[in-house]
Parts: sequence; C-alpha cells; structure tokens
Amino acid sequence: RVAVEEGRNSKGKMPLWGSDESFNLNPMLLNQISSCPYFLKCCNELHDWNAIVDEIYYEVQHVEPWAAGPGSKVPSSAFCLLLRLLTLRCSEKQMQLLLDHPDSPYIRCIGFLYLRYICPPQLIWGWIKPYIMEDNDTFAVMRSGKGGNKDEMTMGQYIRFLFDSSCEYYGTRLPRIESGSARALQVQLLRASKLEERAQSHYSSRVKMDYFTTVGNKIRALYEDEDNPSTWYDAVIDRVLETESCKSRKPKFIVTFPTYGNTETVTLGEIDMPKGDSKHTRTSVFSRERGTKASRHLDTEERRYVDRNRLGGDVGNYKDRKRRHDYNSRHENRSASDRGYRMHSSFNQKERYRLDEEKELMNEVLQRERNRTTTEQKRPRYASRVEGKKESFSKNCNDNGDDSRDSKAKPVQSNWDDSFDGKGNDLKAKKRTSQDLAAIAEKKRKLLSRYG
Repeated sequence: RVAVEEGRNSKGKMPLWGSDESFNLNPMLLNQISSCPYFLKCCNELHDWNAIVDEIYYEVQHVEPWAAGPGSKVPSSAFCLLLRLLTLRCSEKQMQLLLDHPDSPYIRCIGFLYLRYICPPQLIWGWIKPYIMEDNDTFAVMRSGKGGNKDEMTMGQYIRFLFDSSCEYYGTRLPRIESGSARALQVQLLRASKLEERAQSHYSSRVKMDYFTTVGNKIRALYEDEDNPSTWYDAVIDRVLETESCKSRKPKFIVTFPTYGNTETVTLGEIDMPKGDSKHTRTSVFSRERGTKASRHLDTEERRYVDRNRLGGDVGNYKDRKRRHDYNSRHENRSASDRGYRMHSSFNQKERYRLDEEKELMNEVLQRERNRTTTEQKRPRYASRVEGKKESFSKNCNDNGDDSRDSKAKPVQSNWDDSFDGKGNDLKAKKRTSQDLAAIAEKKRKLLSRYG
C-alpha cells in the first residue's frame, strides 16, 4: 500500500486503465507477489525507474509469471519487478525508452506487459504498431525445461501473442479488454499477420527478391496516415535498407509515391508486384534470370499481333475502323467534368476496396471468436473432484458385493435350479447318440400302434 501511494503522488505519468490497487492483475498472482520476499526487497531498495531497469537486466531470464511453472506458487522475478514498476508508474518518455531499450529483450517485454495491464485500450495500437513486425532476434519467453528446451520467439511474435484475444498467459489470466476496442485491436493484429505472411512469401521467392532489391523498379506499396487509411499506391524503389540497419532479418525499402511525391519506409510485407505492368515485369525478371533479353521472348506471331493492334486491326475492315474512330473521338472530346468524375470513381474504388478489406478482416475476427467459444464450451467446466471417505467406502462395498442399494451391485446367488426351463425340459441334457434316437423312435411307434 505504501508503494501504491508512492506512485499516486507522482506527476506526469501515463494514463491508467483500471484500478491502481490491483493494476488488473489476477487476484491470486497479486497476493503471491505482495507477500513475496523478493518483491518486498524491491519495494525497499528500488525507488526510481533506472534502478528497476538495471534490476531487470541482471535478474530476469524469462517472462513467465511463476518461477517454477504454472503449478508453482512462487512468483517470478519478472512479475515482481513488473508490479514494482506499476506502483511507481511510468511517464511516456520512460515507456518509450523501455520499448526501445537495446541491452535486453526482457526490459522491452516488461514494457509491453505494462501496456497490456494498465494502458487504455484505445491507445494500445499506437504504442505497439512500430514493433509488431520485428523479427531480428529470438529470446526465451519460458524458463528452460527438463530437456533444456525453451519457448523462443521474436519480439513481433511475442507482441502478437501478448495482445491476442486469448487472455491465457502461462498459467495466469490477463485482463479482458472491452469488446469494441478488443475487436478493433484484433483487426489490426490480423492485418499485421497478413503482412507477415506476404513478407514470408516474398522472402522465399528468389525472383521477387531480385526484383524488389533493384533500385528504380516500379512496385505497389501500402501507405497510410492520420487522414488516409492503409491503401495500395504505385511506388518506385529508391533504396534498400540492409538487415543490420533496420533491425530485421528481412530488408526494408525506401520508396517514393509518384502521385503525391512523398517518400516513406516500408517493410517487405507492405510491397507487392505492380498490378498494371505484371506481364512486362514478369518477362523482364525471367529474362534477367536466364541471361537473355526480353525482346527474344516475343516470337513472330506475337510481334504481328502487337503491330496489328497498333494499326487498329484488319486494314480492309472499314466498318470496324470507322466504329473505332468514332469511339476514340468521343473519348477524346470528353469534358473536364467527366475526367473529374473518373478521378472521383477511382477514389471511390479505393475506398470501397478498403471497406471490403476491413469487413473481411472483421468477419474473420468474429469467426475466430465463435470458434474459440465453441471450443471452450466443449471443455469440461470443472475438474474431477477427489473422492472422499464416503465415495471410497461405497466403492469398496460395491467391489465386495455387499451394497444391495447400488443398481450396479452383483446379483445374489439364488437356490433355484436353472437347469430346467418352464416346461420341464432339461437345458443341460447331453447330446443323444444314434442308438438312443432309434430306441425313442421305436417306443413312439409302439405307442402309436397300440393307442392310435
């Protein structure tokens, strides 16, 4: 409580979402941390942000909540230091330094955990967006097991896992975000996953990578700002950033958008092959792979087809040429208002594409929620209860056949002789021989001859 009051009296701190007494931590985890000797030591010795960062650097080796796994009741050093940082509260500048800290990935993980617990939901995406695609280095999220295996992730994978719709986190429950903000965040995370899939597809294709790493090639790139949502635009590659400078295993690109003249830095998942010039691009790429010129791939028939289209088709077909000439004349004489309408239509087409993409992503998010709900309903809601003395005694009686009240008790052995049926026929009679059958037949014949 003294540590909480210490954070309440500070000024210039980030906004808090939820209570400043529990910080949205699971009650059991909060009680265990509050009574942990290591946390009490941190409260007595660590009183500023720099001291906590140094302690994270030397003491934290994983970011699980429990020191010895989910079955343990001893909290980990990472979560003890996280709670101490929550009590002191961070400013926006300190949070930015945490997320960009170069010395240890666990310092950055503590910063993202801080955001996951107490950052207002509408501000989360603005904090995690610059780091969602990082894939440069892996680190151990879990402690090493018996075989020495560790659950390793890149920072981008850890962020997507931490802010996923599932609230399960290595044996504890993360706070649930309200549905509206949670779905908007899940749409952004799903879009980031799509970009990662596209980047991996480009990275595995040598032909595409050769094209993208050539300065001056035309591409399509995604661009967005505060006023314009993410949309595909035509762009030109100006520079390729190496993996060391962009902190990623995949290169990044500096591109220019000729339509607007601005220059932006984009990732591999935010670019694609040009849409309108795909045939020429594909021919030029393949020709560079084979060491030949693109013009050699055009045979005689293709050249004739191009020349015929350039001349307007068959020279002898006067009606077709006249109809084509009339169409071109009408097309050239369109007014400026028609051109403005075409530009407005192009804008509406991009806006419609964006809305369709967002609708598709939202439908996929809702489908995942339904699937997760169905899966949770199929699971047993309660664990099997340990049997007590009464159940154990009943089980022993049933095994010995002494409990006559149990419907599954063994039947009592009766004195009734069941070797005969209701008509007096012997059910256990031995099989008769041929002599016995002949004697019986002779006896029946005599009886019939005597009594008819």
